[in-house]
Order: sequence, then structure tokens, then C-alpha cells
Amino acid sequence: MRRAVKTGLVVIMLVGMFSVDGRVYAANYYLDANNGNDNNNGLTPETAWQTLDKINAYNIQPGDQILFKRGCEWDGTVYVTDSGTSSNPIIFDAYGSGDKPVISGDLEVTGWTVYSGNIWQTDVSGVDVSQLFYDGERQTLARYPNTGYLTIDASSVATYVIDYDLTQADDYWNGATIFIRTAAWWIEEKQVVDYENSSSLITLDSATSYSNRTGYGYYLENIFGELDTPGEWYYDAAADKLYFYPPNDENPNQHDITVSVITNGFEINDSVEYVQIKNLNIRNFSEYGIYTASGVSPSYLEITDNCVSGMKIKGIFIRNCSGCNIENNMISEIKGTGTTKGTGISVFNCNTAVITANEVFNCNYRGIECFYMCNSTVSPQIARKG
Repeated sequence: MRRAVKTGLVVIMLVGMFSVDGRVYAANYYLDANNGNDNNNGLTPETAWQTLDKINAYNIQPGDQILFKRGCEWDGTVYVTDSGTSSNPIIFDAYGSGDKPVISGDLEVTGWTVYSGNIWQTDVSGVDVSQLFYDGERQTLARYPNTGYLTIDASSVATYVIDYDLTQADDYWNGATIFIRTAAWWIEEKQVVDYENSSSLITLDSATSYSNRTGYGYYLENIFGELDTPGEWYYDAAADKLYFYPPNDENPNQHDITVSVITNGFEINDSVEYVQIKNLNIRNFSEYGIYTASGVSPSYLEITDNCVSGMKIKGIFIRNCSGCNIENNMISEIKGTGTTKGTGISVFNCNTAVITANEVFNCNYRGIECFYMCNSTVSPQIARKG
């Protein structure tokens, strides 16, 4: 069930409960976004609940399963904060037949009107737009140049860039995001705070990690004046306006247009144990599909048989974990730009992590990475560019 762009987020809180005699009484909770009803008991497919809000009101015990109906869709973040046990894990899974159930970070935008020429506009409010999808295909944030890179002409300083080929008026690039290759392995993202035509000087909001080098590449994005090519878009956060140049001069009101406005799909925000996430389609979040927060140390996570796609930073990011198994997932279209962004599976400081039989493709930076004191087993995967 898709909601409009102004809809709020959904949170699932997992709270393990035991009976007084120490035994665990597990239950299955069924969700059907299309035909469920929150007044049902949720204990069978015929009496399924409908919304994630209903799950949020319940205390979930070790051994319980939260089962999403195949063919249905929910928008929101699942926050995992409590544990199962070795014999009674908490399980997120699918039921029924058909396509995997979707947990989505993008919301539909409608009400497009012509702004000028081939550019359309619509109002958005209460959200921070990070990606735009047109009939399921990610579109390009307005950038310069439209493809490829510009070249730094002179700079050995980390706080500015000089490019004598720039001819725009003073302040034209102010507010733009700039991506700069500062080393062979390093692309940095900064904001432009000032542009001076007479000196061709772009001043950055903060210093880059490495000095900017003559001959290295860069490009700029999110400038309204560069919205000049079909498939590009621009978001004016101050005015709550979204602009789009549709492909093939199409009317966007006749297409499915969604924007990423929710940060993460599954968030593990506590040192939980024995949680399984399986058979779900997690897509189009602004940052991560499955994510562990900084400072927590989960154990015995199983992430299997999921489709994870359309994220801007990383598909799956697990850190400080003992006994993590990431297996048989399909990770694709992780398209952020900049160092560490655009990675399919990222494992950081994990003990006995097993990463096996995943298919990873169309990731801008890395397919799979294991770094910083990782004791991990990475067995054969399928990794391809397209």
C-alpha cells in the first residue's frame, strides 16, 4: 500500500517478553497491506493486520515471526531494538505467493504542472528528497557537465578549486554540491560557498582530506540552471519545490514518480542477538537498506534471500557484529558518489562474519568490502557491473 509523499515514518519496536516460568510463547503475526484490518487479531492470513503501526503497538517476543504478505508494499523504517534467543530467534519473513513483499523508502509524488518548456514542477513539504525514480528507474540530479568530469587547472590547497574554463557569473555555483577526486582512490563531496568569475575560483565549505590537484577531475550538481537534459531533476529545499525534465517530453502525471525521503530500511539500534531478516525486497532508501548504528554490537544476525536495491550509500552495512551471516541476497543499483558511497555489502569490525552466495551488481564504489579488524569468510559471490 503506497502512501503520499507527506506521510510520516513508521517504526517497529521489538520487545522480547518471557512468561513467569521462563518459557517463550511464540506467535506469528501476519500483515496484508491490501486486505488486512488492524481490528483483526493478526494471527492468521485470513485475519491479518494491515499496517506497520499495528505491529508497533505490540511487544514482540523471542520466537515470534513478523510475516509480510507477498505482493504488498509498506513505506517506512523497521527499528530492531530487542533480541531473540538461539532457539527462538526473532524473524522477519514473507508469506503467500508472488513477488517478495516490499519495504520501501520512496514515496509517490503527484500534481505536476508545467514550469517552463519541458520542465515540470510540484510541491513537496516535510521531507528531504535525495533520489527520484521515474517508472522505477533512478534519474539524474541536475549536474555540470551532464556527463564526465571537469578538470582542475590550478590548486594545491584543500579549500578551493580553480578552473579557467568556467565562465558563469559570480555566485552562480554557490550552494552546489561538488565532487572532487583528490586521490586515485578518493572522491570527496563538498559544498560550494562562493564562486568568483574573475579568478575562476570555487571556494569550498571545508577542507578536503587531500589537497586538490591540478589535472584531477570534479563535477557539480544540484544547480537549477543546469536542469537542461531529459531525465534530470532539481530539489529546492528552501521553497519545498521539486523540478523534473521528463524523458521523451512525457507528461509526468501519466507515470509513476517516486522520491527517496526515508533514510534507512532496517535499523539495528541496539546490541541485539538472534534476529533474522529474509525474503524481503528492501528498496530506494536515502542511505542504507540494512544498517547497524554506531556504538552497538549485535550478535548472530542472519540476512538471507533478500533483494536490496536503490540505496544511495550502501545496501547492507553491518558493524561490530559477532556471528553475522549474509547469504544469497541480490544487491544492486547502489549509486552514491564519493568515498565509501555506492557499496553493495559492507562489513566493519566484525568477528566470524560469513558472506556467501550473494549477487552484487551496479554499485558505484565496491561490491563487497570487509575492513578494520574483520575476521570474516567471503566465499564465492556473483559480482558484475551491469
